[in-house]
Amino acid sequence: MDEQKLKAIPPLECGLMTLAGVFHKYAEGTGKDATLKKEAFKKLVTEQLPHVGGPGACEAFSKLDMDGSGSVDFLEYCAMICGLAMGLHQCMGDRDAAKQC
Repeated sequence: MDEQKLKAIPPLECGLMTLAGVFHKYAEGTGKDATLKKEAFKKLVTEQLPHVGGPGACEAFSKLDMDGSGSVDFLEYCAMICGLAMGLHQCMGDRDAAKQC
């Protein structure tokens, strides 16, 4: 995609492309079969969510792996992203808490 087309993409659409792109950068497999193994998930959290992740990445992985497959698929990854977005939304909505974010 050329630079002019990229500038024309609305911010929300760009964000969606980023969410999917980050998942696929760390995932094994392609398309519907793409998944994040535990080590790849930890690397994603460490590199992409350094202020949110940290030592709780292993625990988060276990909670996200809803089907017990030993990997996180795109749906499970989206559940994490939505949870983080909801927390950020709450934090931004509370003026006193916003100072802590």
